[in-house]
Amino acid sequence: MKKMMLTALVAMFSLAAVCGTPDEIFDKFRSLPKAEYVHVPKLLLKMGTSYVKSEGNDAAARIASKLTSVRVLDLEDCSRQVKADFAKNISGLKRTGYESMVRANGDGERVEVLIRQQGSVIREMLIVNSGDDDCQLVQLKGKISQKDIDQLVMSEWAD
Repeated sequence: MKKMMLTALVAMFSLAAVCGTPDEIFDKFRSLPKAEYVHVPKLLLKMGTSYVKSEGNDAAARIASKLTSVRVLDLEDCSRQVKADFAKNISGLKRTGYESMVRANGDGERVEVLIRQQGSVIREMLIVNSGDDDCQLVQLKGKISQKDIDQLVMSEWAD
């Protein structure tokens, strides 16, 4: 009986350690050794938009101009234990308000693109890659329409 109680307590505590939101995942992993974290605020995104526009990709420039924040967490150089912990936290991610746009599994990698919409406007996009070798979380915030994405895809296919 004591063994069952101890097992139940350990299970409860390990579940409690799992992060529930993207912000919690960024906060938990960004300061770990060998983790790489970048946050690009709106001001820098505006400066980058003019560069993208000068390169001639109007569809990408239109999307970049509608972004308000970009955050990237890369755990590629972290230990296997950190990557396993990241995968566990990603699986516990609260998907309330998010819709899965794309999901792919293969070769030890799991990639998922989640979006949060208000009406027909995408307000947030999460790109999650968890696997044995690579682990990344990318968060894009802004006001992107489906038309903007369609134009970007069409411009890339035309090249």
